Amino acid sequence: MGAWHRWAATAVAAGALATALGVAAGGALLASQAGMEVAAAGSSGEAPPSREAPSREAPTRFSALVAGVMTPALELERGHAPEVWEHEGMHISLTLDAAERGPIARLVITDAEGGEPVRGLTPRAWLDGPGEDGPLKGAACGARVQELKGGGLADRAEVDLNGLRVMLLNDDHTLSVVNPQIALKQTRLEALLRLPGEVADWALHPDGRSLYLSIPELKQVLVVETQGFGVASTLALDQAPGALAVSPDGRHLWVGGAGAEASALRVIDTYDDRVVEEVEVGPGPHQVVFSHGGHRVWVAGESLDELVAIDGVSRRRVGAVAVGKGVVSLVRGGDYLVVARRDGEVRLFDVQRGAEARVPLAAGVARLDVAPGGRWAFAMQPGLKQVSVIDLARATSPGAFRGIEAPEKVVFTKNFAYIESAAGAQLGMVALDALAVGEPSLQWVSLAGLPGARRGGRGERAAGLSGVRGPAGRSLFVASPAQRAIVVLGEGQRGLLGRIDNRVGTPRALMLLDRSLKEEAPGVYSTAAALDLASPRALRLDLGGGIGAFCF
Repeated sequence: MGAWHRWAATAVAAGALATALGVAAGGALLASQAGMEVAAAGSSGEAPPSREAPSREAPTRFSALVAGVMTPALELERGHAPEVWEHEGMHISLTLDAAERGPIARLVITDAEGGEPVRGLTPRAWLDGPGEDGPLKGAACGARVQELKGGGLADRAEVDLNGLRVMLLNDDHTLSVVNPQIALKQTRLEALLRLPGEVADWALHPDGRSLYLSIPELKQVLVVETQGFGVASTLALDQAPGALAVSPDGRHLWVGGAGAEASALRVIDTYDDRVVEEVEVGPGPHQVVFSHGGHRVWVAGESLDELVAIDGVSRRRVGAVAVGKGVVSLVRGGDYLVVARRDGEVRLFDVQRGAEARVPLAAGVARLDVAPGGRWAFAMQPGLKQVSVIDLARATSPGAFRGIEAPEKVVFTKNFAYIESAAGAQLGMVALDALAVGEPSLQWVSLAGLPGARRGGRGERAAGLSGVRGPAGRSLFVASPAQRAIVVLGEGQRGLLGRIDNRVGTPRALMLLDRSLKEEAPGVYSTAAALDLASPRALRLDLGGGIGAFCF
């Protein structure tokens, strides 16, 4: 079961590709073992079309749609000059800055001697009220940090900068929130929100303060604030919303239509929770991804025959590339946009070089997922009981894993791919580095025999697993409907790290809300924080890696 089958790459004739792109054969780009050739960059020179209706302009070369588009530089908000402490050969400073959507905690760590940023840390931090006897030192500091890491209710800090929450969409139209870090098993349910209808898609704002959910039957988008998990806004639309995508800068939520009758994207200002633009693109359902830091927005869909490009700043349509109808997946991975059609054609678009290529697969593609790093893509072909692998760098398919019943989705940790099946309680695990160096093997991780598992009744469809990458990519959180629980797997391991019961419903999807400090720039670690900026705080810091605790 799940055997690996290899085949040779298939070249694409220049005339066929030129016809598909609407250009002369001499300008065609061929997929090859060496990679993709770069098309000559150009510019259409046309003014952006009106929003009232999308023009049916001649298909555009992809290179023209990305020529000259710049990725915005990261601008960090800065408050007052912070105090700097020295610890273990490092300079450490903490700022608590005001931002439009709420305070930001920012930790800056540099080498004390040369001033170079210290990268790749996984700091954990807490803020206590200032002690009467001044900053904690030595053993007292280490003991306090150990208490905070233990997660006991009595030992909580005033502000936790490491929060992790598991958000679950349940089959009874509820959103449940559990805290996997609390040491008491019975207290893990933190919030329960009853939703007005079935959710088509959900998306989390980059700062983690807002969760967006689309409810097609009510033509609504809900905005849930994640501090108390209440509904902050209900946005009524004139078409059924489907796919949701938050721009990389967090400024706008792009809302695709749920059905073929929906012809426009709605753009919502996330600061005011209001619709600020409608962009006509053609019939839905739509899929939306970004490139160039959000300066390009890309739209495709099953009823669309184009990959539509929108300027993310002006929110105007700038052109389109012919891709044909039947698109089942539009995915951004690394430098590539990947468009997969049901008939097996997979198109690759390099957003940096403007290059294009095609990879032909057997018909029956239902979904495509791209691994972190943008090297490998996995195409689900449930009718063939297989998952085909695509090498995006070489624009070829080296083979497929066959004998997989109802493959549904692939999720990734840092170094592994996990194939989810709609047919049962098991995951197929593949080491990503094995794809490049030799014959990869598929190992099965079964959850069926774990305590609490229940079998479906006679005639009842088996409920598939739903997984999501854990913090730092070293674990996998899996919602198991059969157990009404979340199980945690260590990366590359077949045993469980832990289990969290979901006592209020049967989970069908999950998402992690990770409020920990993340490296936003070299040596700069930040997270959204819920606190009063006027109140003094004492920092408790654990830098990991044997560096030791630090308090100031």
